[in-house]
Amino acid sequence: MASRLLLVVLCLTAFSALSFGQVRSEDPRTASRMHVGPFYLTPTVTLSEFGLDTNVFNAAGERKKDFTFTVTPGLITAMPIARRGLLRLSTRGDLVYYKAFASERSINPQAALRGELYFNRLTLFAEPAYLRTRQRPSFEIDLRSRRVEQGTLAGAEARVFPKLSVELSVRHLRTTFDADEFFL
Repeated sequence: MASRLLLVVLCLTAFSALSFGQVRSEDPRTASRMHVGPFYLTPTVTLSEFGLDTNVFNAAGERKKDFTFTVTPGLITAMPIARRGLLRLSTRGDLVYYKAFASERSINPQAALRGELYFNRLTLFAEPAYLRTRQRPSFEIDLRSRRVEQGTLAGAEARVFPKLSVELSVRHLRTTFDADEFFL
């Protein structure tokens, strides 16, 4: 019964995707701050962390304190392709500062290129991404070791109703830690 319901929903989604308007990201022609030739630019600056870190190394015993802040400048560059596509390059870099523990400072560049093609109510997209960072990957890993994350996202989005869309996507992520890193 559940498989039949899923089949009906997919058929309705495909039918509606072929018969109506377009799904689009926010139009960069109206949302961007600057326009240079065919490119629409939106610069950003974010202060994501500011204050005292009371346990810099996540130690259970003696805790080390330090003043820290993270500033993230970024730039979103968009290039519309007629009214049928959009290329968007998002670049940013976390500038992580610790006052006393210089070994914990880092610059973490990140880039993602997203391409979208519009067909009525169906949008096809692909997005390769790159991140080089020294931040903790999760709460389970305490050490800040240098790593590179490369990933790709690809899929399709279908707008069923004006405020309802269905997305089907696949993501591949590869994380590589520096080979010369050594921890006890």
